[in-house]
Amino acid sequence: MAATEGAVGFSLLARPFRMEYATISLWVDEDALAAFARSGSHAEQMHGLTRDMGDTVFVRWTIQGREGVPSWDDALARIAASSARDGQGSATTP
Repeated sequence: MAATEGAVGFSLLARPFRMEYATISLWVDEDALAAFARSGSHAEQMHGLTRDMGDTVFVRWTIQGREGVPSWDDALARIAASSARDGQGSATTP
């Protein structure tokens, strides 16, 4: 992912015994994110992890450069809020 065009950065949170995985990724724009999501390497990774993962939740938001790097606390709060709205339970903090 680090060498993917349009990727600014990313971070992975893994809790394999809970079957919980999360990523924070920053992209230059929506087109770069969409191109990565359609790429073979992403599909390969997701297929390989499917049996080891719990429910999947996607949360996207836009930040400006002056806002800095998103924190895991902020990301997990957004996941928990989204999951609660969608009836998928809640996320826990590390």
